Amino acid sequence: MVSPQSSSLTSLKSYQANFKKFFIWLGETDQVSPEVVKGVLTTLKEERDKSLTEFRQLQAENKLLEEKLSQEGIAEFLDFLHSYGGGVRESWKKH
Repeated sequence: MVSPQSSSLTSLKSYQANFKKFFIWLGETDQVSPEVVKGVLTTLKEERDKSLTEFRQLQAENKLLEEKLSQEGIAEFLDFLHSYGGGVRESWKKH
């Protein structure tokens, strides 16, 4: 079974690949200049690893938040958020 994290990462890689194919097609059909295609492809190549690393970091942060919720419950988590100056618990109580 595929985990949600790995399927999301797979989706991100797929989006990047499709974006690349789309710009290649735009160039082949003369809808954008070869320079634009080259620039986009270069940017995608240079930024791919960075974006995947950032995505993995966000996944790790999300996992920590999920663990905190399951371990301490909503009230304690809201106290945690409030400790960072958000006033989240008071606004949550109003609803």
